[in-house]
Amino acid sequence: MDNRGLSFRAQSLDNKTPDPIAIQIDNQIIPEEDMDKRRELAQNISEVVSDGTQVFSEGSHNAFLHGDKFLLETPPEELDDAGRVTPILCYGHVPNKPPASWSGKVVKAVVGFAEHIGRTISPKSQEIASYGIDAVLKETLKKNRMRVIGKTLWGIGASLIAVLIAFVKISIEITRLRRRRKKMLRGAGILVIVLVVLGMIYKILFRE
Repeated sequence: MDNRGLSFRAQSLDNKTPDPIAIQIDNQIIPEEDMDKRRELAQNISEVVSDGTQVFSEGSHNAFLHGDKFLLETPPEELDDAGRVTPILCYGHVPNKPPASWSGKVVKAVVGFAEHIGRTISPKSQEIASYGIDAVLKETLKKNRMRVIGKTLWGIGASLIAVLIAFVKISIEITRLRRRRKKMLRGAGILVIVLVVLGMIYKILFRE
């Protein structure tokens, strides 16, 4: 996996200038005039937080997951002018088959963006951020397993229904054959009785 699918956002420390935002790991900050991209990223982040599940929280560190989209909040050491924590936001998609190194690459990308805008992610915060990404991965794998189990159970259920339908059809056919056999036996019995009666009549009429 490369990090081109990651987007970053940080609040400006003076709460006046436009928030630094980067769509790719090349750290090209989106210009203030490009409102479409800024608005799109803001909507994506809001969707993950409002509609997703919080899978990790420790202090100002948070991680959210919505489908295959995730959001990682990592606080830098710097505070804003009002003395508040201003977490760096990392938004992206979890790969279908993330390599073992994926968590580390995401954290490294967050650190790279922070350095580019003049902020510092402490080693301790990097460690906690890795826990957040691990939680995202764990929850994703759990959902994938549940999806596979669901598909398997659906397949088994469909097979059982097919077997049941076949069994019912066979039962109906057997019942029909039994009824036909009874009718044939009933007819044969009547024929035998008729023949016996005819034989008796013959003996009466033609006995010597």
